[in-house]
Amino acid sequence: VRRNLGIEFTKVERRDVTSTLRLPAQVELLPSAAQHYRAPFTGRVSLKVDPLQKVQVGDLLYTLDSHEWRELQREIGAVTNILAVTEMNLEAMSPLSAACEEHERSLIKAHKVTTGYIESLQLAEAQVGGQAEKVANARVDQAKLAAQIAEASEKHTTTLTRIKELAAQLTSQREQLDLLLSGAAATLNIDKSTLTATTTGKAGWRTLAIVEVRATQTGVVNQIEVANGDLADRHGAVLHTIDPSKVRCHARALQSDLGELRDGLKAMIVPVGKATT
Repeated sequence: VRRNLGIEFTKVERRDVTSTLRLPAQVELLPSAAQHYRAPFTGRVSLKVDPLQKVQVGDLLYTLDSHEWRELQREIGAVTNILAVTEMNLEAMSPLSAACEEHERSLIKAHKVTTGYIESLQLAEAQVGGQAEKVANARVDQAKLAAQIAEASEKHTTTLTRIKELAAQLTSQREQLDLLLSGAAATLNIDKSTLTATTTGKAGWRTLAIVEVRATQTGVVNQIEVANGDLADRHGAVLHTIDPSKVRCHARALQSDLGELRDGLKAMIVPVGKATT
């Protein structure tokens, strides 16, 4: 009957009954005590810890050999290569723009000289005559120079427009690369600087062949969801850890006893069936 009704008996203890309030309670983990580790990509898991093993922040929990990560690496690489080409094209446009500007300036200067020459010929023609043919030839040269100036000005404008287009493309490609790296860092749960840092002449995202998942919280491996070598689904649970130090005692009191409770009261936890603790 006791077992069916859930009744438990304990031995009588000598206590100051007038100042003691006994409440049913249970010890439970705080929500922050549990840490769940999921696969950032679909891939094959290689476990580096065992159940009930203690882990510290930064300890390697498991690695993931993922085709999806390689696809993301290829995407980042493609954007990086396009960005490099755009940077080189933009760099090459600067001397071209300077050359166009200098060519246009020299043509304008030659046009001014020709115009002055024509004016002097016209003055000579008015005073002594015999300069009509030279004036005509000079006007032809002046017209040619004017056409060349217009052509050079158009080419210079086209060059400046191309520079603006390349600068806009460069900004867009840099933003795209930054978004890809930020997304990859968030998925891998690492700092973006780890992916952008250069070692042996290569960026971190290029050298990261195998995804490593490390502990972000001190604790104990509570449960492992996959076997070593299994194929884990993207965002699928791999293992869980708990921090045994993050616990609380959750007690329930009768409404009539609430007036006896206040902050700062001394409490003692007595396990069921134990006289002392």
